[in-house]
Amino acid sequence: MATAPRPAPAIREWLLVTLAYSGLTLVLTFPVARDPSGAFMGDGHDGFTNTWNFWWVGQALGTGRSLYFTDALFHPVGAPLYFHTLNLFNALLAQPLLIVTGMATTYNLIALFTFVASGLAMYALARELVGPPGAALAAGFVFAFCPYRMGHALGHLNLLSTEWLPVFVLALIRLFDQPSRAWRHVTLLSGMHPREHGVRTRKQRISDDLELVSGQFKQGGYATAGFFSGPFLHNIWGFGNGFDVYTPGVAYL
Repeated sequence: MATAPRPAPAIREWLLVTLAYSGLTLVLTFPVARDPSGAFMGDGHDGFTNTWNFWWVGQALGTGRSLYFTDALFHPVGAPLYFHTLNLFNALLAQPLLIVTGMATTYNLIALFTFVASGLAMYALARELVGPPGAALAAGFVFAFCPYRMGHALGHLNLLSTEWLPVFVLALIRLFDQPSRAWRHVTLLSGMHPREHGVRTRKQRISDDLELVSGQFKQGGYATAGFFSGPFLHNIWGFGNGFDVYTPGVAYL
């Protein structure tokens, strides 16, 4: 049987955890918070690439030009930015801040934001996998303030954007735990109600004893073949039961 999903943390819990990570960020990155406009949080080298990114994204959006090609570099020929560390999410986040404050403050606020966001993202993932808030809080702390992140805080804003890693893993877990498509596919292929076939999540395999429509066609003397494109329809989950041929459709492209 599939385990029931853990209850989502309440709003009050999220507020308390956000305050905790915000306080830790201010303490462990001190003295940035004391004077965020006084200097850039970095080593004075690579960090300025990210300030150029902030400026260029604002220019491109304001003039309707492509974000991924600039004539401000290697002028007049220009340069493509497809493989440039454009750090687009943070650059977009910077635009409203630049309206009300300067470049140094904007850069520092976003750098501090990545610590809080990374801690919260790992907290959400740990709450899903482990459960207890205390353990999840510790996991978020270790992830947000690990040596890798503290080292890259000296100018590598693109590498500080690690909040997306736990978010991706959590989304992947939720995807494969999502019950709707799993039981729909099995119901479609078996003609049975979920209470009959028993499959509710993608982690459950179709029983070998469950007869699908493919088996019924086979008993009627028909040759059967199935072609699939989604990994959740792979035969490891039993969807190939009763087919003479069951293979990924890409093999025939």
